[in-house]
Amino acid sequence: MIAAGQAFWLDIPDEPTDHLWIVVTEPDPQLVIVMVTDMRNVASPDIVIPNDTVLTKRFTLKKSSTVTFARSRQLESTLLAQLISGGRAMDAGICDPKWLVDIRQALLTSPDTPAGIKQHCASLTW
Repeated sequence: MIAAGQAFWLDIPDEPTDHLWIVVTEPDPQLVIVMVTDMRNVASPDIVIPNDTVLTKRFTLKKSSTVTFARSRQLESTLLAQLISGGRAMDAGICDPKWLVDIRQALLTSPDTPAGIKQHCASLTW
């Protein structure tokens, strides 16, 4: 079952490479996902995740990274489950709870978070 904190690798058609994505909301049935990327891709990062951070038990960052809140997306939880079971997305484990809290806070304050996603998340109790 998909839940907040689920991390996964996903090939998105408008992204040049696979990225690590993290589910930041519980499914209702929509969920919000954010993309982790290296620092060189973001001019003014809202959150910095240092290299060697154990983001999940299955994944340690090899370089300092950030979250590209402008690329945040909302999707159906059933679609993500289908992508993982079908092999298009690869399960990367559960995000460290400390980082999930920090990512959620940054999502709400980032000027880059799309308005609809920010509005949806601001109404949630985390």
